[in-house]
This record gives sequence, C-alpha cells and structure tokens, in this order.
Amino acid sequence: MTPQEAHHDQQSITAPSGHEHAWCVESSHPTSTGRVLYVHCSRCGVRRVDLQEHTLVPPVALSRELPGSLLLAELAAGADSIHGA
Repeated sequence: MTPQEAHHDQQSITAPSGHEHAWCVESSHPTSTGRVLYVHCSRCGVRRVDLQEHTLVPPVALSRELPGSLLLAELAAGADSIHGA
C-alpha cells in the first residue's frame, strides 16, 4: 500500500475527534521509503503511525487513529502476518 492509499483509507475510517490533534512524536526510525513516526495526540492520547518520505514533506498516516493499547495490538498482528506467524 502506498502512503497515498493509506492516507485515503485513514481518512475514510477515522471518526471525527472533536478537536484538531496535537501530534507528538514518541519515536521514529528510518526505512527504505522514509522515516516511520510513532505519534500520539497530547490532548486526547490517541496514537497513530505515520510515514514521512522526505524531511520537506509532511508525514502521511499509515494507521488508523487508535487508543494506545489497540494500536500496539494492531502493530503486533501486522508484524505476525509479515513474518508468517
């Protein structure tokens, strides 16, 4: 899935939160397609995974907005499917 497709999917499944999120980066790491950012909203605590393809380009959401514990479970499930578990 391309970042553009992920952004479109994320827009269609994310429910309105009632406020503009104030995203804070918790951690990040480089990948072959850019930098993966693990972010959370400092106002409501929701979490998301973003991809920033270049430092001059804004990040694009790769995951849905989820409460922290659900996002970790979703990431673990994705890792299992990648590794064939």
